Amino acid sequence: MNAIRKSFSVIFSILCVGVLVACIPQKYAPPPPPPEVALTLTVQAIQLDFFTQTAQALQSQPIIIVVTATPDPNILAPTTDPAATTSSAVTITVSQNTNCRSGPSQAFDEVGALGPGQVAEVIGKDTIDNYWVIKLPDASGKTCWLWGQYATVTGDASKVADAATPTAVSNGAPIAPTLLNAELKCTNLSGGNYQYKVILKWADNSSNENKFVINSSTGKAFSTPPNKTSFSFEENLPSGTTLSATLAAANEKGASQPVGTGAFKCP
Repeated sequence: MNAIRKSFSVIFSILCVGVLVACIPQKYAPPPPPPEVALTLTVQAIQLDFFTQTAQALQSQPIIIVVTATPDPNILAPTTDPAATTSSAVTITVSQNTNCRSGPSQAFDEVGALGPGQVAEVIGKDTIDNYWVIKLPDASGKTCWLWGQYATVTGDASKVADAATPTAVSNGAPIAPTLLNAELKCTNLSGGNYQYKVILKWADNSSNENKFVINSSTGKAFSTPPNKTSFSFEENLPSGTTLSATLAAANEKGASQPVGTGAFKCP
């Protein structure tokens, strides 16, 4: 009898367990999406990744803003006052044809002429004799002395240097040149010496020279061909030495009055 009861108990227990298991809700994995849905999701993922990378790349680039200004038609453009645009050169014109000579009188050779309407640059003056040293406007590079009787000077004549008056020579020797510039350049050498480089520029006032002669205060002499208007020479001298030079035009009949450069000295 007891054995029968135990059998029924075991069977009953098994049935209860089965009922309980059947009552527990089961979790089922969702079915896989159809192939076309899976393809759409893959494309969207690729596009999202591309847009993300593009946005990150744009954030790392500098931002350049170009602004184009549109002029205001109510604002007038600036204009240049012609009176404010002036040349620093002093110029001269004449009211009548005027001869230009190698010196400030009729005793000097005629070099050229200036006519009404022509404009020439003034490079020197002789206010005592009323003469102006000018550059001929014919692009020849020649300079000459112009009588100021019929002349009108434009510009600040006070800035024009006084010109040394050449001497008229009656024996056929050339007229002295007009020294326009004398410059010294110093180069420090070893042993306390300096290289003196003298650079000369002048106006050729004669038409019959066959050379120009440059004499140094140290006793050295140099010469150039005719019609030259510049020359330079070098000498190596101790520091503090005073050096000067003279310039003259010469031919077979003699030399003109020499023109001095003044004294030069390197430190």
